[in-house]
Amino acid sequence: MELVLGMSGGVDSAAAASLLMQNGHKVHGVTLYMTDAAPPDIEGAKATADLLHIPHTVIDCRADFRREVEDYFASAYRRGETPNPCVICNRTVKLARLLAYAKEIGAEGIATGHYAKIGTAPDGSHILQRAADLQKDQSYMLYRITKEQLDALHLPLGDHTKEEIRTFAADAHLMPHIPHDSMDICFVPHGDYGRYLLEQHGMQPVSGDFLDAEGKRLGQHGGQWLYTVGQRKGFGIACGHPVYVLAKDAAANTVTVGEEAALFARGCTLRQCNLLCEVPETLKATAKIRYSRTEAPVTAVFHADGTAHLTFDVPQRAMTCGQSAVVYVGDTVVGGGIIDTVTGGACCE
Repeated sequence: MELVLGMSGGVDSAAAASLLMQNGHKVHGVTLYMTDAAPPDIEGAKATADLLHIPHTVIDCRADFRREVEDYFASAYRRGETPNPCVICNRTVKLARLLAYAKEIGAEGIATGHYAKIGTAPDGSHILQRAADLQKDQSYMLYRITKEQLDALHLPLGDHTKEEIRTFAADAHLMPHIPHDSMDICFVPHGDYGRYLLEQHGMQPVSGDFLDAEGKRLGQHGGQWLYTVGQRKGFGIACGHPVYVLAKDAAANTVTVGEEAALFARGCTLRQCNLLCEVPETLKATAKIRYSRTEAPVTAVFHADGTAHLTFDVPQRAMTCGQSAVVYVGDTVVGGGIIDTVTGGACCE
């Protein structure tokens, strides 16, 4: 089977190429040029492709990335949310462009170096599952992919740990071409998203009020988008005890702060849900509210209009609008959505 593999120049995609070839696949490497802020390691990817004697193509998708990911990122912050751009990018840019190119050259599928698995349901349909290496599992990041993308996708790293992949790459003499692991938010230099929003999207500082949980004014800030729920530092106000961001109001440009206990809530509503398999309307499952969080038991109620409501057995800390909540049954990704509102907590009353 001929597969189009996304190649970043990193260790994971290099190992993925070699593993696919060992399994009898014909591999065509593709490097996606998405942003000038972090140009892909084209030379590294090309060197790996040459070493493995596979074709390599570079596709300029900077315009797509700017429209689908960067503009989405800025719009979410304007709305008072804290977005996760990677889950958007995987569907709208990475897998979309890989699949389009696969169709163009007549390849039968696509592949990436993500740590996750593609399984088979009892009815024969494809399902997305957690990786063997739970510390590196990226199934959360892939929950928004389309059914067409899921059916075409191969994930050769899913059964391996990161350490196994590093050892495999070293044994295959791929490591000399590996400069670094990939970054989290590739288009925000040094993680300074406030500066990025100012320079790239014209989001000028706008003074607003810090409020306590009762609505009392505590001081001023330079724009609600500079803060996220759960943040503890960077307020420039003295409260006599630690305070955390509890909520933001984009329309009023206010940031509400308070004690950590008020960050805990039991429920949230989701919008723009994406389901990867058939589920009942009400489901007992587990869910993650951020990529870095562990799963927690939840009751999920999905609606026909693409919304859902999650009720956790135990209150969760700092559920944040704009982040994704992803629902699992066992190791299988059922689907998920973008957190729209938070319910059942002290800061939500």
